[in-house]
Order: sequence, then C-alpha cells, then structure tokens
Amino acid sequence: MPKVSYLKDIPRHKDGEYPPIDWLWAAVLERMRVMQYNLSDLAAFAGVHYDTMRDHIRVSPWKWNDEERERVCAALGIKPIRTVEGAPKEDWRV
Repeated sequence: MPKVSYLKDIPRHKDGEYPPIDWLWAAVLERMRVMQYNLSDLAAFAGVHYDTMRDHIRVSPWKWNDEERERVCAALGIKPIRTVEGAPKEDWRV
C-alpha cells in the first residue's frame, strides 16, 4: 500500500503571513455550534435551499446575498457592521 502524506494539502505560510481572521464567519460558525443549529436550520433562516447554504457556508458571510446574510445573522443574534480602518497619519501625503 502506498504511503499518503496529508501534510502536502495543508497550506504553508511564513511567520506573520496568515490572512486576517474573518470574525463574522467565525461568529456564525460559533453560534451554529453553541445553539446546535445545522445547515438545514440556517437555510430555513435565510430562505434558501439546503444546497445553496452548503455553498454559502464555505465562503465568508460578507460574500452572501445581503438579505440572506441579514436574516441568518438576526436568527443567530449577530449584528454585522462594516468598518473602514484609516491609515496612520504618517502615511498620509498632505
């Protein structure tokens, strides 16, 4: 039987090069776990088919349809807020 290395499938990053955490996605997954909801429940909240929710849960909720995201977040007790972070003053060219 051939040897199989699953480590090759794990993305490798240098120190400090990880992408930032998507806190909305993390909150949705955490609330699903704590409230013991599954994808069928989320699909019902969003008003979409189960297969659509299976596709949605693989990407950030910010990429979902706005109405679907708002309905799911409301059901989970999450209030998503978009913010913009400004550059430090020394980076501004005035």
